[in-house]
Amino acid sequence: IALGFLLGVTNFAHAGTPPPPTASWSPVTIDFGNLEVGTSSTATPTLDLFCYEPPSGNFILELDSLGSLDFFPNPTSGTVPGGGTLTSLNIDVMFAPTSIGPQNDILTAIVTDSSGNVGEATLDLTGVGIAPIPVPAAVWLFGSGLIGLVGRARRKRTT
Repeated sequence: IALGFLLGVTNFAHAGTPPPPTASWSPVTIDFGNLEVGTSSTATPTLDLFCYEPPSGNFILELDSLGSLDFFPNPTSGTVPGGGTLTSLNIDVMFAPTSIGPQNDILTAIVTDSSGNVGEATLDLTGVGIAPIPVPAAVWLFGSGLIGLVGRARRKRTT
C-alpha cells in the first residue's frame, strides 16, 4: 500500500503543470586575470540545462552579456530538446579588453520551455585590462650592438 501511495504521489506531481526548466553554470565565476589591451583570452564554462516538458517541448537558450563590452559569449542562442533530458553545453567566453582597468560583467542564461516557463542562471565575469608593455629602447640598442659585434667577428675570421 505504501508503494502504491508513493507511486500515486509521483504520478500526481508529474500530471500537473511541469516545474520550470533549470540552468546552472560550472564554474559560477570566471576571472581572466590581467590581460593586455588589444589581446584576448577564452574560457569555456559548462552550462547544464534541464527541461521537464515532454519530448515534444523545446526550450531556448539566450545568453545576454550586460554592462562591459569586453566579454563575448559564443554561441549566443540555441535550442535544446525537452523531455527531462539533461543537456550540457560548452560555451566559449572571450575576454578582449578595450580599455585599461577592471572589467566586470554578468552573463545570464535564460531558459524558456514550450509552455513559457522560465529558468535562469548567471555567470560572473571579471578581468583587468592592462597597458601593453613596450620594449625599452635599451633592448633595441643592445640587440643592434650584439649583431654588430657578431658581424665584426665574422669579418675578422674571413681575413
